Amino acid sequence: MIAACLAAAFLGLGLLAASGSAGPLAAIEDRVAAAVAAAEAALDAEDARLDELAARNSRRALANGRPSLGQAAANVRLWERRIQALEADGHDLRETLNGILASLHPDVARLAQRLSAQRERAARDKAAQEQVEREKKERVRAVGRVFRDCPDCPEMVVVPPGRFDMGSPASEAGRSDNEGPVHRVTIGKPFAVGVHEVTRSEFGRFVSATGHAMGNACWTYEDEAWRNRAGRHWQAPGFPQTDRDPAVCVSWDDAQAYVAWLSRQTGRRYRLLSEAEWEFAARAGTRAARYWGEDESGSCRHANGVDAGAGSDETACNDGHARTAPVGSYAANAFGLHDVLGNVWEWTQDCWHDDYAGAPSDGRAWERGACKRRVVRGGSWINRPQFLRAAFRVWNAPGYRSANFGFRVARALAP
Repeated sequence: MIAACLAAAFLGLGLLAASGSAGPLAAIEDRVAAAVAAAEAALDAEDARLDELAARNSRRALANGRPSLGQAAANVRLWERRIQALEADGHDLRETLNGILASLHPDVARLAQRLSAQRERAARDKAAQEQVEREKKERVRAVGRVFRDCPDCPEMVVVPPGRFDMGSPASEAGRSDNEGPVHRVTIGKPFAVGVHEVTRSEFGRFVSATGHAMGNACWTYEDEAWRNRAGRHWQAPGFPQTDRDPAVCVSWDDAQAYVAWLSRQTGRRYRLLSEAEWEFAARAGTRAARYWGEDESGSCRHANGVDAGAGSDETACNDGHARTAPVGSYAANAFGLHDVLGNVWEWTQDCWHDDYAGAPSDGRAWERGACKRRVVRGGSWINRPQFLRAAFRVWNAPGYRSANFGFRVARALAP
């Protein structure tokens, strides 16, 4: 019975080779097998003496080198009683079997430890790889999913990875030289984007929670003139707003403070979009000047810009709002994003460059260059159709606050 138990233990740990096989453990296997056989034959005759040896603590006998046959037999007898006791208590026998190996031969013990460590590492590696595969599948399934990380957080939608040509061709009406050269950009992973621009209500919770200083001056359009006016700020931009209107009079620095706060609140990594991510999200798989097409006539259904209702003779339609509109008032693009063009200019993470020569091709923010000027995109409620194009780009200082400047957030998904 004992020999069978030991053989099962060695086989369970991979120490005994199949019959007739050869390998580096062959010599040890032979010595261990001989020791086990001799120990079992001696048990009956030496039972009393072995009980005495076991009572003296057989581990002490191992301190000065390789165990003798009698010591090995004593340990076998001792471990047999321990196995029976542990089985009676319902214990796992792996630790017990490892103890048997250690008592029989130090070489076997060292090999057993190495093999056990290798198996544990392989199991961990396999579990980690399986987790990576599950997360990849989850990211693929998540594309198009709309969610919030908290009840008061911005509503987000997962945008798919993809490739697109960033910039505008020379033939596009209203094009500026800084929109070229057209270059291929690859967005390698899905990421989440705010369905809407950050609202006045969402931004207000940040200001209340942090006491962030928003100043008491903002560039506003009043009396048919743009001026930096004292007494104007995000709560008083010079025209009425609802809590669902986009927050305005918000600088790039203010937007950075907001995403840092939101990241702390949620434990997720919120940030501004890179300029490439912004254009990729705005185009939503299209190549036209606007995500609804080349024609300016459809702008009033899709975007809040200057229009006939605001006295413009460049747009025949009326979009219903002379200043900001509540977010989501106009049709979304194919990615489910509202107001990407029009309503308010949106800050991006990038530093300004006069063209795309040397621009990153992987969608990351371009943060070398004129970083005292930051890129803004999308146009606003006061801009003509020329400015409401996916490729149009301008800049302003990071501390600049204006009644037609706001922002949209992005969020990394799990790696």
